[in-house]
Amino acid sequence: MNNEIKKHIKEIIFLIPFFAIFISFIACGKDEVKIGLQGFEICYTTEGGNVSRKLNAPEPWSITFKDSSTSANWVYVNQSSGTGRDSLIDLMFTAEVNNSEQNRRITVVITIGGVVHNYPIVQDGTLIKSCIN
Repeated sequence: MNNEIKKHIKEIIFLIPFFAIFISFIACGKDEVKIGLQGFEICYTTEGGNVSRKLNAPEPWSITFKDSSTSANWVYVNQSSGTGRDSLIDLMFTAEVNNSEQNRRITVVITIGGVVHNYPIVQDGTLIKSCIN
């Protein structure tokens, strides 16, 4: 091999790591932000309490609760609607004490720009335990 070819091969080998870094920035630079509740998995003990979550809602949004029983008044949220102009909304979910033996379940229904997202919330009863803390 002549010296000119060796020189070009060395230049190419030298540039390969830079191309790899450039390609990784292009591939990873457009991470899609999840619309909806971030890190949503709420499971309360019988004592109830507060759990905070962030909501990503770039469009107008609302929150309702859906329960199969007639008494869906044991869990609350500090904000039930918004304009969608904030990038992340801080929500605080609060559950009351559960004195029943049975655990309770409810669905948080979050509508963002007309798209419905359902998230379950569970609370332990005094006899049946499903939350691991």
